[in-house]
Amino acid sequence: MISRDDWLRMSWHARDRYMRKHRVRPVPTEVEEPKPVRKSVRQPSMMNEGLIHRCPECGGWMIDVCGTDHGRRYEP
Repeated sequence: MISRDDWLRMSWHARDRYMRKHRVRPVPTEVEEPKPVRKSVRQPSMMNEGLIHRCPECGGWMIDVCGTDHGRRYEP
């Protein structure tokens, strides 16, 4: 254990580290029952219907036509 004089000489930062290091963690005495697992209702999405897919050139997500110029503005 640390003496009172050492405690008073410590900075607030050192006291905080000391308290975190020597913190007493509670031991669970009762066993908690697991919560029931809720089944989620699956909503249809645009990705599941095949409307959204990746662009083969840049890999960006797109619906019909990719809006990225793919560097074409730099070509002469």
